[in-house]
Amino acid sequence: MPFVECPNCGELMGIERYEGVAIQRCTACGGVWLGQDEMREIVKHRVELFDKTVLEEVKRRVREVKAKIPPAERERKRHCPVCKRELVAINYNYSSGIIIDRCFGEHGVFLDKGELELVQAHAELMKAAANDTLDTYEEEGRLAGNAEERLAAARNDAVGEFEREALAQWEAEQRKKKEPILDRVLDWLGVKLS
Repeated sequence: MPFVECPNCGELMGIERYEGVAIQRCTACGGVWLGQDEMREIVKHRVELFDKTVLEEVKRRVREVKAKIPPAERERKRHCPVCKRELVAINYNYSSGIIIDRCFGEHGVFLDKGELELVQAHAELMKAAANDTLDTYEEEGRLAGNAEERLAAARNDAVGEFEREALAQWEAEQRKKKEPILDRVLDWLGVKLS
């Protein structure tokens, strides 16, 4: 990974490991440059634990910013440190309210200081909302009810028959739920559709 200049302030960015992935972070402004594959890898795995202030900021951005991109974000001129094309401000996950800058030459994305953590928390909260585990996620700081993790544990030979039966019962209850995922997510965010 070659060293690049920060798209925000022009300073040379340093390479560091973040949750097992190589990223470049600006020591001056705290911005982060990374490839889209690296960002996908970071949000896929849960290593970082977020405090309540980060989670509240994620909720606030979804409620207040929604799908629109603020004018200041659209008007800011940043350029890809690889191809020098202008970066385009996009709303991460279409409606997160977390505005990131993307190179359409597919060289990477730039996130302002603190936005990488917000992107991670948003992805984890959406997954928790879809799995109906928000309470345990927010209270314990982990996806305690994550169905995939529980399935993997049930398939492990160290897990007994009782746990497998409990897991099968839990899965059956999840399938019975008729409340759409979107309704659960909107309810969690406090958004009411008119």
